[in-house]
Amino acid sequence: MSKLYKIKIVSILFIIALLVNACASESLSEKVHRTQTNIKIVLDSHKENVFEIYTDELKVSPKLEGKVALKLLISPTGSVTSVSVHKTTIGNSGFLDKLQVYISEMDFGAKNVDTTTLFYDFNFLPY
Repeated sequence: MSKLYKIKIVSILFIIALLVNACASESLSEKVHRTQTNIKIVLDSHKENVFEIYTDELKVSPKLEGKVALKLLISPTGSVTSVSVHKTTIGNSGFLDKLQVYISEMDFGAKNVDTTTLFYDFNFLPY
């Protein structure tokens, strides 16, 4: 085998190794976002408990109604790392605190995703 031929083979193998390494690094670093479907499934599974918090508060404040927009940060582990009231028409801080505590305990399941920022609206109306 000629020296030039060996250099070409080594060069080709080196380029292949670089491409394989780049692809592997890219696939490890490229995280996807949580799907809206996944988020909706988890939130829907907690609707009954959120409604229970609201109905319990209605016993104390029968005219309690309005909208709450929460901002959630969901970590890749699925835990809610932050919950804050983004906007609200409800002036009952006790109810808002209970709602935030409950939401902060939700588990969205571990996934290979980036931290997700979510704005979620609740409409509370007495029945």
